[in-house]
Amino acid sequence: MKVLNIYSITGLFNNLDFLLSEEPIIIKQKDSLKRTNGLFWSKILSESSIYDSIDIIKSLYFDCPSEYAPYNEIIRNPKGFVNNVTESFDILTHLGVDPITHLEARENISILCKLYSDFIYNPYILTPESGFELDLYSSKEIIEKCQKTESNPYYSFVVEEIWPLVKNFKPEILFLNGRPDYTNILIAILAKKANSSVHVSITNHHSEYFSLNKISEFLKLNHTLFSVVDTIILDDFDRCTEILCRCIFDNCDLSTVPNLMYIDKSGSIIQTDYFPIRKELPYRILEDVKTAEHEIKYENTILLKQILDVKLFQDDACYWNKCNYCSINAKYRTQIQEGFGDIEGKVNFIKHAVLLGYRFFVFNDEAVPPKKLEELADKIILEDIKTFWFVRSRVDDGFNDQLCKKLYRAGLRSIYFGLESASSRVQKLMNKYDNEFDINKAENIIDMFIRNGIHAHFCTIIGFPGETESERKETFSFLEYLKGKNEKFTFTINIFELFVGSPLYKNHKDFDIELKLPCHPAEFVGNTALYLNTTDYNKLFEEKSRFISKLFAKKIKREVYTSLHTYGETANVNNVIRNCLNKNT
Repeated sequence: MKVLNIYSITGLFNNLDFLLSEEPIIIKQKDSLKRTNGLFWSKILSESSIYDSIDIIKSLYFDCPSEYAPYNEIIRNPKGFVNNVTESFDILTHLGVDPITHLEARENISILCKLYSDFIYNPYILTPESGFELDLYSSKEIIEKCQKTESNPYYSFVVEEIWPLVKNFKPEILFLNGRPDYTNILIAILAKKANSSVHVSITNHHSEYFSLNKISEFLKLNHTLFSVVDTIILDDFDRCTEILCRCIFDNCDLSTVPNLMYIDKSGSIIQTDYFPIRKELPYRILEDVKTAEHEIKYENTILLKQILDVKLFQDDACYWNKCNYCSINAKYRTQIQEGFGDIEGKVNFIKHAVLLGYRFFVFNDEAVPPKKLEELADKIILEDIKTFWFVRSRVDDGFNDQLCKKLYRAGLRSIYFGLESASSRVQKLMNKYDNEFDINKAENIIDMFIRNGIHAHFCTIIGFPGETESERKETFSFLEYLKGKNEKFTFTINIFELFVGSPLYKNHKDFDIELKLPCHPAEFVGNTALYLNTTDYNKLFEEKSRFISKLFAKKIKREVYTSLHTYGETANVNNVIRNCLNKNT
């Protein structure tokens, strides 16, 4: 049975593909289209495409200069801009270069995307962070708009570059990897038109904050979506994908497949039971990434392909799981909750990956308790594994100076904590901690990790319902104080979003929130709801922008034409990698 995976087009910064190439894709096996995103961005970054767009602004600004200064510089020196863009991509594939150099590279790509947005794809906005900014809330809107060139900026690329490959392959099962969007739904529609018997299934839709698992009750109403897809695998993707394929091949009843949503012959949308099972670490994703010397173009760096982003404790979620605003754990319906066990198995996985050339591990577990981090560190030290890693945890009394020293010896070089707010009143509203939170504890934990050579980072949220402007300033002031005290301290400032499935969403009346979905409930495929009578988003964005600009402008010492919002994160990533590779660490 011929099975093919479809992959969406996303951003460049979030998904830099070291296989970025204009070489045509040839479908030889089910994962051949994994390079779809790389192919799209290779065309955006190609010299011919850039020069074509430059010719447009040359003709428009022949007699008078543009109000946007970078365009005038591009007109004056087009070859220099093209060279800068090409070099910028090389810089972005190496982590550990100087943060300012990295920022300049990001800005060059951002200016190019603005050029395309203004003159090629207008009114659609192309960003290196996420690709085209499109509304992905309504299945009806996605299905209607994705089929038209005037409403789908990806249409020409999909129809000319990807669909012919799918059509010639003639798949019997088509798996759409990721959330429903303008690229994968378009391919599904074209596939159904070419062969009405092809089975289309959505899978692998979990990301940091998104999962169709969170909205299963809405999906049961979504006949619009099920007019294009036949099934949705809700969880335990690898195992259930295999079971579904066998079921289709053997012509079995879909009700025998666990963790599945499907439309039956009567037109009813059915959901099968969730079936918990122990999940194994994904050895299948590991590749030989040993790197030749000629591949490293910058000193003291790590290539993206040498970094492994993986959930280490597959059967565990956040050990706190009480925050009012959070619905991350809602995406897990088949977790067994092992209690962060089998440390030996985790270390064997790390050891195997290191032998294949991986040098830095991003353990993307929601939060790992201090005691389990200590057990992990003890085993890594005992096995004498030389590697570096990142993890997330909570501001917890279980951390102490001795443990930080041990974690450093085991290779920990970066740790994230969720501070969310410096206001104890707002933290109570969030249900962030059991007892009265002492802000000094947050300061001490940052000092302790940085003192022991480990980069420490706070995630914060502004705009939480009930938060006052003075309380936001309290958070800004605390971040500024910590940054002035510890240069290696970094932070992110997120603007509050109301996640479906969170306690806040379920009990919104207790917080005096008026909410509504961005579309009809029977069409909803998003994860966030709109909320009224709270602080205006634009006001929050302006406050955040002013604070970050004030904090980082002196460090950059040059005019910046694109947003500074990502500078802190850019500095974070590169400083962590530079710290890892420093001969003195």
